[in-house]
Amino acid sequence: MDRVSDLQGLAQAWEASGPPKSAAAMVRSVVRHIVRAYGAHDAKQVPLTLNREMPERLRQYLRERHPPLKATSVRTFVYYLRRLLRWGIEQRLIGSEEDDVEKAWPAYEGIAQRKDRVAYSHLAAYRRFRRWAIARGLRPIDVRPCHLAEWLENDVKTDRPSDWRMVYRRLKRFWGEKAARGHLPPVAIPDLPTNRPSEYGLRLDTWPEHLRDRYWEYHRWSTAEIQPGRPRRLKQNERTAAHRRRLLELYVGYLQCEEHVRLEEIAFEDLFTEPWVTRYIQWLVARSRDGRLNGGHMHFLTAIKTLVEGFLKHPPESCRWIRDLRSQISETPPTESLSDLPGYDALLSVPESIRRARLQAQSNYRGRPTLSQRRWQAMEVGKELLFRFLLARPLRSRNVRGLRWDHSLVKRDGTWWVDIPGEDVKNGERLCFEFPPDLVPLLEDFRDNHWPLLSAKTGTDLVFPTRTGRQMSAASLLTFVKRVCKQYAGQDMTVHRFRHVAATHMLRERPGAYPLVSALLGHRSIRTALETYGHLDIAAAARRFDAWRTERTSGADPDARPDDDGATERRLLQRKRRPKRRRTDAEEAGR
Repeated sequence: MDRVSDLQGLAQAWEASGPPKSAAAMVRSVVRHIVRAYGAHDAKQVPLTLNREMPERLRQYLRERHPPLKATSVRTFVYYLRRLLRWGIEQRLIGSEEDDVEKAWPAYEGIAQRKDRVAYSHLAAYRRFRRWAIARGLRPIDVRPCHLAEWLENDVKTDRPSDWRMVYRRLKRFWGEKAARGHLPPVAIPDLPTNRPSEYGLRLDTWPEHLRDRYWEYHRWSTAEIQPGRPRRLKQNERTAAHRRRLLELYVGYLQCEEHVRLEEIAFEDLFTEPWVTRYIQWLVARSRDGRLNGGHMHFLTAIKTLVEGFLKHPPESCRWIRDLRSQISETPPTESLSDLPGYDALLSVPESIRRARLQAQSNYRGRPTLSQRRWQAMEVGKELLFRFLLARPLRSRNVRGLRWDHSLVKRDGTWWVDIPGEDVKNGERLCFEFPPDLVPLLEDFRDNHWPLLSAKTGTDLVFPTRTGRQMSAASLLTFVKRVCKQYAGQDMTVHRFRHVAATHMLRERPGAYPLVSALLGHRSIRTALETYGHLDIAAAARRFDAWRTERTSGADPDARPDDDGATERRLLQRKRRPKRRRTDAEEAGR
C-alpha cells in the first residue's frame, strides 16, 4: 500500500481492510469528532503528522463539547482512534518522521510525560536497546523478536549474567507497558532462555497416566486432614503441596532429559532411587550460584523423604542415604555470615533517628501543614512503627507486608494481638502473640491520626500499604529497609537479618535458650534454631569453661556464690548449738 497523508485516506484504507461492522462504525464516529475538534471542513484537512497529539485533542474536545458523555465513553472513542493509528503504523501507511530512524524512536518513546512514571531502570534498558537498533537502521515498527534475541546474544552479555538478564526483563516490561498505551508497536518479546533446572521441568499434566495417577494418590494422602497411618507431622497444606509438586516436576524433567529415562516404562516407586537422586543433587549444586548446598536442596530432600518413607513405606534401613544427604546439607555452613551482624543498640537508633527527623521537619512548617505534608508525616510515622515492630517481633517479610487491620492485627478485650493463620505462614504454623505493649500508643496514634490519610483514596486495610494502596512486594520492602538502615545506622540490613540479630543477641545473653528463640521466630521445631544458631554455643561454652578453670587454679571454691565468697556457708558451720532448757521439779514429777 502507498502511504497516506491525511485522516480520510487512513479511514478509507481501514474500511477497505474489512474490519468488523461495529469497529468500522466507531472509527467513522471518531473521524467526525476529530474533524470538529480541529475545526476542519473534512478529514482531508487533518494531516497525519498530528497523530501523536490526536488522542489528547479528542479527549479534551469530548469533555468540553459533550459533558454528558461518561468517562467510559470518552475512553472508548480514544481507544478506537489509537487502534486506527496503530493499524496505520503496522501497515506502514503513516510516514513523515519514520523515514528518519533517529527521529522515529523518540517519536514512539512516549516517555516525556511525568504521568507515565516509568522506572528509571526500565527506561535505561529501553535506551540501550534503542541505541543498538538505531546503529542497525531499525525503526520501532521493524522490531521483531529475532532482533531482540540477536541483541541479547551479541551486544548485551557481560561478565555477570544477572546484568543482561535484568536489562532484558526490564526492556520486556517497558515495551509491554508502552505497547498497551500505543506508544510502541506490539511485539511478542520471548522469555529468556535459562540454564537453571526449570528448563527441564516436566509439567504434571504431561506425565504418563500411570505416574500421574500415582502422584495424585500421594497428593490426597499428604493433604487429607485425617489419614490413617500417616503421622500428623507429615500433613501438608496446599501451598506446601504445590511447592513440592513443582520440585518433583523439575526432578522428573531432569530424569527424562539428562538420565534419558523412559517414563512410560518405569513405575512411580522406581523414580526415587539413591543414584538418581544423588546425581540430581550434584547437578543442582554444579549449577547453583555459589556452587554449594543450600536450603533449596534441603526442601527437595524433605519432599523425597516424606514420599519414600511415609507414602511408599520403604523401611528406614533402605532410606539411610536420604538422611546422610540431609546431614551433609545441614552441616554446610550458612551462606549468610552471622558474625558481622550489627548490634541491637545500633538498630534501636534507626527508629529514633526517623522520629527526630520527622519532628525537626514539623518544627519548620509555617502555619497549618498542607495535605501533602500530612501524608508525608503519616508515612514517616508508619516507617517508625515498622522498624520498632521489626525490632520487637522479627517476623518474616511476607507476614510483615501482609498485616491487616481487624484480620491479622486485632484488638481483643483492650489488648492488641497479632494473629496470623497458618496458611499465610511459611511453615504452616499459626502465629499468635501480643503486640508489644510499649508500642501500643504509637500504633493507636498511627491508626487514628495518620493511617486514614494513606488509605483514604484506596480503601485498603493493609497496615503498611504502598502509595497506591497495594501490598508491598518483597523487593520493595527489602530496598526500603536497606536504604533506611544505611542512612541512619550505616548498617547493611535486610528484613530477615532482624531475625538473626534478635536470635543471636538473645543466645549470647542467655546461652542455651533455644526454646525461647524458636518460639519468638515461629519455628515449627526447635531443631531449626539449633541448626542455625548452634555454633554460638561453642564460644559460650568456651568462655564458661575458662571462667571455671580460672576459679579452680586460683584456689577458690567453684561452687561458692560470687557475691558472698562462701560467707554464708561458714556462718552455718560456726553457728553455736542452743543449750537445752533444764526441766523443773513439777515437770519431773509429772513425767
